[in-house]
Parts: sequence; structure tokens; C-alpha cells
Amino acid sequence: MGDNKDKKSNSFGMIGVVLGVIALGMALFHFWSGPISPSPAVEVTIADQACKIKKAVEAKIKGKKYKRAIARTSRFNGDRIVDMATIGTAFLAIILAVISFIRHENIRVCGSAVVLGGGAIAFQFLTVALGVIVFAIIITAVLSQMGLDIW
Repeated sequence: MGDNKDKKSNSFGMIGVVLGVIALGMALFHFWSGPISPSPAVEVTIADQACKIKKAVEAKIKGKKYKRAIARTSRFNGDRIVDMATIGTAFLAIILAVISFIRHENIRVCGSAVVLGGGAIAFQFLTVALGVIVFAIIITAVLSQMGLDIW
């Protein structure tokens, strides 16, 4: 029968894998389910930003100082809480994978935890980056229609 000394526990790695799956699942669910908290319509946000940019450019051209309004928003809403929980869970999965690697647990288990946790974080960043790019393209189009050529 064998000795139990040869069998290593993969407990840290397996917990990391489970947390990585949860983090990736939360990231995908939040992306596909849409915003949890109510937010202003896209056209309202774009129109507000375009007007602010136009006023700032006009003030700069005229040599005047532009005073920007500071918007008061709640620090925590449903979307922000889900984002922070996703990032925290993914980070914890990566930390457990590192501990698993240090303890010489199965390399496939700790590698899976890193990939799942890193994938969840990367997915969050990619969705934000894609949103910023699309928003910039729309703002540029709206500003050019307003007669403000920024190129």
C-alpha cells in the first residue's frame, strides 16, 4: 500500500482554483447582466461630456480659466461592489496559487488558479479599456458634429 508521505495535499491550490472560478464567473456574469445600479442614459452622459469639453476648449482659446464642476457620486454602488469583490477574489486566488507553488503542490492546480484569477482580472481591465475606447470614439464624433474639430 503506499506511504502517505508521497501524496501531497493540494489544498491551497484547490481553494485558489475554486476562488478563481468564482471570480471569473462573477466577472462574466456582471458583464453580461449589465449594470446593477441605475445610471444615466448613454446619450445624456455623452452629451454632458461633449458640452464640458467644448466649453473647456472655448475657454482655453479665449484665454479664460475654465472651472470644472466636481460631480458628487456615491463611492459605493452595486456595480462597484461587484467589481471590487471580483478583483479581491481573483487576487486571493492568485495568492493561494503562489502559496501552493511554494509548498510544491501540483503545478497544474496552482497554474489553474493563477490562470483563472488572472483571467478574471484581465477580463475586468479589458472591458473597461474597451468602454473607454468606444466612449472616446463617440465623444470625438459628437464634438466634430458640434463644429469643434479636435484633429
